[in-house]
Amino acid sequence: MRKLAHHLKYDGLDLDVFIETTEQQTIASMFEMGEDHFRKKETKALKNTIEKFQDNFIIATGGGVPFFYDNMEWMKKNGTVVYLNADVDYLFKNLVNAYVERPLLKSGSKEEVLDKLSKLYEKRKEIYQQAHHIIDIEGATLSTFAEILGF
Repeated sequence: MRKLAHHLKYDGLDLDVFIETTEQQTIASMFEMGEDHFRKKETKALKNTIEKFQDNFIIATGGGVPFFYDNMEWMKKNGTVVYLNADVDYLFKNLVNAYVERPLLKSGSKEEVLDKLSKLYEKRKEIYQQAHHIIDIEGATLSTFAEILGF
């Protein structure tokens, strides 16, 4: 996200970092109070980005953001939504070293985590595919994004 934002001369925002900074808590500690507790804070933070950052910025959201509280619909009304499509094996390879930091994927063997990831992906895929643009991340370059976004 940082490289893309720099390439497009936009500001960039990682929503999870924004939430942790705003709430002065880790995502994991918010999840300990229940997923719904975290998802409400996540939705509030998402909607606060419009007031705080206005135009020309890129938000990197977590995988659950579009799936809750009509966030996908809200994002589509307030910006251009790009879904970074990848198969589950690619996602797993990128998460395998950090999976303990992902509250929904933190427990179990690697095989169990891969199974959880596969189920989440299937459950969320229909919502993700409502994005304005879908980019297969494995072959994408900064130029791919710039082209799709009209730069």
